[in-house]
Amino acid sequence: MRPLSLFLLTSTVGHPLMAATVLIGGSTGNGDFSTLIDSSFDDGDVAFSETADWTNVGTVGQASQAIRNSPAGLDSAGDYLGASGGYNAVVPDNDTRRFGNDTGHTVSPGDTFDLSYHWIDAFNWNDASDQIAVRFFTTADGLILGTEEDSLVILSGTSTVNATYEQFSETDITLPASFVGDRLFVAFYGVDGNSAANAFARVDDFSLTVIPEPTTGLLVSLSGLALLRRKR
Repeated sequence: MRPLSLFLLTSTVGHPLMAATVLIGGSTGNGDFSTLIDSSFDDGDVAFSETADWTNVGTVGQASQAIRNSPAGLDSAGDYLGASGGYNAVVPDNDTRRFGNDTGHTVSPGDTFDLSYHWIDAFNWNDASDQIAVRFFTTADGLILGTEEDSLVILSGTSTVNATYEQFSETDITLPASFVGDRLFVAFYGVDGNSAANAFARVDDFSLTVIPEPTTGLLVSLSGLALLRRKR
């Protein structure tokens, strides 16, 4: 019976326990921006209040535009070629509209995160100075619109190809220790770099995954194995 227990230990503490968990991506958390709260509503121009999982943490509330379908110059579904879904986020370079998402994840010691999204510069976007920002944050009451406590901002850098979707990705993101034990929220928005704040970009296929610290998975596995041995 011992060889079986050893096999269980080997298979349990292997890669699956340390695999990434998708917090936002595709239909999870509406990372592809294609899920509407009312599926019968589809006029190509959708407010935050009608967009699943995304909350405006900017200054103008939930009635403002969040996503749009079929912008000029893209494919018939309104995406860059090969993208999933028909909508993308319309992201101004000011404080009015900021796309916030409740990941539902409580940060643990040793968590690392992988982030990616596609984005394109659009109307009046200054290629030399405007950027997309992604902010990880927590709040005092654990609600997405609560008073912000901790934050970490990651910038996209400026556009490298005019009027063309490009991908941003960053892996192995570690949050400050002050995040541990708190509910994690994420937001993305435009950052004005030329004192104009009258432009917008588009974002699509937003993805955020978490990878737990390997030792955490090992402890869970050993606990499960010990329980199995006691039952047998």
